[in-house]
Amino acid sequence: MLQNEPPLPKYYRLYQMIHQQIERGELPVNARLPTEEEYCHRYNFSRGTVRKAFDVLAQEGLIRREQGRGNFVNAPRLTLGTFALADSAYQATQTRKLALEVRAADDRIAARLELAVGAPIIHVEQLHLLNGIPIMTEERQLPQFLCPALVDEDIERQPLHWLLIHKYKLPLVRVMHTIEARSASAAITEELGVPIGSPTFYIDRLTYTTYEGSIRPAVWYRAVCRGDHYQFKAEFLSSL
Repeated sequence: MLQNEPPLPKYYRLYQMIHQQIERGELPVNARLPTEEEYCHRYNFSRGTVRKAFDVLAQEGLIRREQGRGNFVNAPRLTLGTFALADSAYQATQTRKLALEVRAADDRIAARLELAVGAPIIHVEQLHLLNGIPIMTEERQLPQFLCPALVDEDIERQPLHWLLIHKYKLPLVRVMHTIEARSASAAITEELGVPIGSPTFYIDRLTYTTYEGSIRPAVWYRAVCRGDHYQFKAEFLSSL
């Protein structure tokens, strides 16, 4: 834990503990979890804390609730183990910050992030380069209240995803990811230095987090990558 970093919420610590017990097989498929009362007595948690942890586990499909019987471990599902923007020979060696500031959410951003129009959001723009050659542009929008200190971070030396997960303790629990192949527009031609019509990948990703006991949008991410530098690889894993 980083110095002066706030502790994890109690419900999230319990969620992590149960999640790990399921992954390790200590709570096997169809096993009945201890009751809320048992967790409260064992760890000195409130009923609300335990219920929040159960809510997140159920939302992720790790457990199921059976009326009058309790909470049970679900069978593992086929999940997307890794989905990475990868290059077969190398990775980008430099990240350049283009923007990191607080803005007011317009209609489109507010709709995607489930905010009121005009609500403060953190707007991030970055450019990735390889040997000085631009290869990918990225843009992110985040509700300011999730991590207000992010605007003071050095995002050229620290990956933004790492900061959200490890420093600001935002569990990213759900992703809606779209990839589309397009020909480079005039705007992208200027940003990436490729001819008009060159192959590019357009990425749109909405990531969700748990906040105050519910799942809500956390990051709206958009990127454009040069098609001559990237390929996409997906690996599907099952824990069966």
